[in-house]
Amino acid sequence: ASCTDVNSGFEGNIVVTCASGTLYADVSACMPKSCSNPIPVTIGGITKTRGPGTAMISGTTKSMSCSGVNPTYGGKYVFRCSRGVLTATTTTCQPGCEDTDKVNITVAGSTALWSPPSAMASGDTVDVDCGDINSGYAGTIEVQCYFSILSLNYGGCYPKPCPEGTEVEMTLDGETDTVATPTAIM
Repeated sequence: ASCTDVNSGFEGNIVVTCASGTLYADVSACMPKSCSNPIPVTIGGITKTRGPGTAMISGTTKSMSCSGVNPTYGGKYVFRCSRGVLTATTTTCQPGCEDTDKVNITVAGSTALWSPPSAMASGDTVDVDCGDINSGYAGTIEVQCYFSILSLNYGGCYPKPCPEGTEVEMTLDGETDTVATPTAIM
């Protein structure tokens, strides 16, 4: 007899024996079914058929990247195998940011409206040149996407230095002269 005939979540064979007129069933060879067939997984409105890659033993879990289903999502979803039934829990997937999302970036009084060049997964970062916002500044601003919100880290912006040899014209009491910096000035 097949274990599946008794319980569809098990595989293997039941050994039936008769001893002195009494029928015995040995179910020790019955094992919970493993999981290997792909299933539909939906994250952020996008559904793709995904599987664990290799057969999973019943009672085990396997983490998979959310971005494998929806590239704008970060984090991991979890496959769970229970007696041949594969399920996916996607509640830990984090929504990302679209290329249509916008954030105001301000550097020393100059403001620009910025959008990601392409969709960003939650947790992704992009560096924006401070000089693109205010030409008197150098360095980069880190823009991070987290749960569909763009946040800014200005720590990399600094005023541009004046390099060695930069000239400036000065007038003092009617006298005008040009002076060059002997070294760079920060």
